[in-house]
Amino acid sequence: MAGGKWTILDTLDPSQRSGFYINFVADAAAGVQAGVQGIVAIPVTAPWGPEGQLVKITSDLEFAATFSNLEEGSAAALILQALKGGASTVLAYRMATGAMKAKATLKEGAEDLVKVDAKYSGAYGNRLTLSINGSLADASEKEFKIYDGAKLLEKYAFDGTATGLVATVGNNSKYVVLSKVADGTFSTIANQPLTGGVSGLTVTNSEYMDAFAVFEGHAYEFNILTIGSGESSLQQSAAEFIRRLRGEGHFVQLVLGHGEADEFDAAKAAALNLNHEGIVYHNIGVKLAGSELTPAEFSGRIAGMIAGAGPDASITYAQVRDIDSLTNMLNHNQVREANKAGLVTAFYDGEIYRIEKGINTLTSYSESQHEGYSKIKNISVLDAIGNALTISANKNYIGKVLNDVVGRDALLGAIRAAFDIFEQGRLIQKGSLVGLDPTRPSVGDQVFLDLRVTPIDAMEEIYTTIRVGR
Repeated sequence: MAGGKWTILDTLDPSQRSGFYINFVADAAAGVQAGVQGIVAIPVTAPWGPEGQLVKITSDLEFAATFSNLEEGSAAALILQALKGGASTVLAYRMATGAMKAKATLKEGAEDLVKVDAKYSGAYGNRLTLSINGSLADASEKEFKIYDGAKLLEKYAFDGTATGLVATVGNNSKYVVLSKVADGTFSTIANQPLTGGVSGLTVTNSEYMDAFAVFEGHAYEFNILTIGSGESSLQQSAAEFIRRLRGEGHFVQLVLGHGEADEFDAAKAAALNLNHEGIVYHNIGVKLAGSELTPAEFSGRIAGMIAGAGPDASITYAQVRDIDSLTNMLNHNQVREANKAGLVTAFYDGEIYRIEKGINTLTSYSESQHEGYSKIKNISVLDAIGNALTISANKNYIGKVLNDVVGRDALLGAIRAAFDIFEQGRLIQKGSLVGLDPTRPSVGDQVFLDLRVTPIDAMEEIYTTIRVGR
């Protein structure tokens, strides 16, 4: 599936792939119907859970069921904070290097009967214990139980044999996989532990690149990507990944946090260096539940706040809830410097902690950009429009609708109807224009659209003159 930005040379290139190509320039955009909203993508490390694949997490309970409550790795801080920030869903990818599954062998006497592997690699598997004892309900049966400490996780009634146990558990367990070694009948096993589980938390940039490749195949399924790392080369790789995705027609944003909260000048320099409308850089470190999170570690919360706000609201002055304090309180001049550098910061207003300004890192504009491109909200509106238009065109128009007056009118009519919805939702100003580009003929297999929208920004600066009588 092709798409992304286009130049006039692309229209003359016979090798150009079929697809919907879109350029955002100042005073121009397009849209159909809203795509996904509120979804954050995060590569994580964890002590449990499927490796190398995407899983959707929508609640704390789903998180615990997927990655466990064992506090190892980055998953808990990033995913739970993203949900707390307002994300409706986290699309998570577990990375691991050298991870191993916990194991055990169920014996009868000295004979090995059944091998037990934890379903997933990681240290959480070491918390599992296994028991086999007689059934109180049926004297002819035995019960196989799986525990996490004193908590019973699963229980299976079986006929007491190794064959019966493996057949009964089958693929039903969320925690273990059994394989028969030999025939035999169990008597009793008490609290046999699984051992040898290794989480594989020390990952390299290579594992992140693997995660990015998987996310790329699902780029229309999320709005925000964050990585939770302050390592400079990895941040640059993530930034290049997002620049490329956006250039190819996948309008997603990246949230990065500085590695250390007390490096204000370095954080400003990093934000200035990124200089992109799709990349948000922040320097918000927090004290939380007796521990400190660096800005990079707190990126899940910021990403969740942006995803939760969506195109409808700005995160400017949004409350940063449920933290004890900021680790890097800035003075007035420092906040102004951060705003100028495209660095997101937070402050304490005497009662609550708030985001200072919902801005991205774009501070130096191209000829097709203006200052409105520096606002996260405006970019979220344009991203919603761009993604929706691209998805709808790929699904309903490209290769399906004839390029004649009737076909082009159908396309324009769908866009006009969609713009009405965006206008009614107060995402764009009324009076959007939809038409064909008068400077380029729409002939053959090419259609040139000229669409004009103006995103509606939020009130952020209120200047007041109060006239005092005498």
